[in-house]
Amino acid sequence: MTMKRHFLYSAVFSLLLTLIPALPAYCISAPELVISAKGEQQLTEAITETVETSEISTEPVEKTVETVENREICPIEKATTYKVLDVNSGEIWEISVREYLIGSVSAEMPASFSDEALKAQAVAVHTYAERQHIVAQEQGKNYDFTNDPAIHQAYYTENQLRERWGNEYDTFHEKISSAVDAVKDELLFYDEEPILCVFHAMSSGKTDTAGNVWGSDKPYLQSVDSVSDKNAPQYEKVVTYTAEQVRCILGNAKSSLYLEGNASEWFGTPNITDAGTVLSIPIGNETFTGQEIKSLFGLRSASFSIDVEDNQVSFTTYGFGHNVGMSQYGANAMAKDGCTYQEILAYYYPNTSLQ
Repeated sequence: MTMKRHFLYSAVFSLLLTLIPALPAYCISAPELVISAKGEQQLTEAITETVETSEISTEPVEKTVETVENREICPIEKATTYKVLDVNSGEIWEISVREYLIGSVSAEMPASFSDEALKAQAVAVHTYAERQHIVAQEQGKNYDFTNDPAIHQAYYTENQLRERWGNEYDTFHEKISSAVDAVKDELLFYDEEPILCVFHAMSSGKTDTAGNVWGSDKPYLQSVDSVSDKNAPQYEKVVTYTAEQVRCILGNAKSSLYLEGNASEWFGTPNITDAGTVLSIPIGNETFTGQEIKSLFGLRSASFSIDVEDNQVSFTTYGFGHNVGMSQYGANAMAKDGCTYQEILAYYYPNTSLQ
């Protein structure tokens, strides 16, 4: 089976995760993360959802697993430009790879992060973009991806960056450009293919497997310790609703739901992964997935605990994002400890090669 055919077979899974590159560390205190009383959340994680992409909706609806056995591998020819659909104007921009990497890294990771973390981020966004470019070609699209962070990787134009950075534009642009230039020819590969290089702002203290979170595993998206994330800003976040709000939100999601008695009696014992991701939780006579709860109540992650007191239901989340692949705050902590971008990438994406 050729690589071309392989990408066709894996289109569904790629679309799922492709709708999600990451949850930019930038978004941690962004106003768009404010949760309304109705439990609405703006970011999405797209996976068929287009939601947490940084993040939000629901995760993969279809679970397609790519196979790597018994197929012929074809070497890839790296793109020199990417075609980006501007969701606001409908225009398709043709952007050089270098320009795209600078704009994407700037949008996805704070310029204040360490140089080695920025380099790791540059390789990650490049690898993700290259894989999307290949998939788009196989699907016959006239663009590679959009600039909508709720669907694909975020990308900022020069004007947007000047507005964001103000007087620090020249300093930050030079810093990120230098990081990009140092690694712009490198991609992460598994079995001679660009990997699905997803990332998130901060883990629960341990990243999770793609299999646990999205139902389809990858040998390079495995669980690793990332304890330093517990020291990241807003690692724990509490969102509180009244019991009646919770009843309404859950009832609208599942009309067959029946809740009786005190709210403290509604929630059963959750099924949790070793990394802390809630896979499922019994509520009343129904069972909800952790991703459903995350989406319904606008939570920052599917790693959460629930407390009920005085007719109030509080969700405490740990970390921010889908918890798969590279933790951006974890990468920055490693860089501060003296690790190189190669070591950071090898740690968060095991079994891969940097080429």
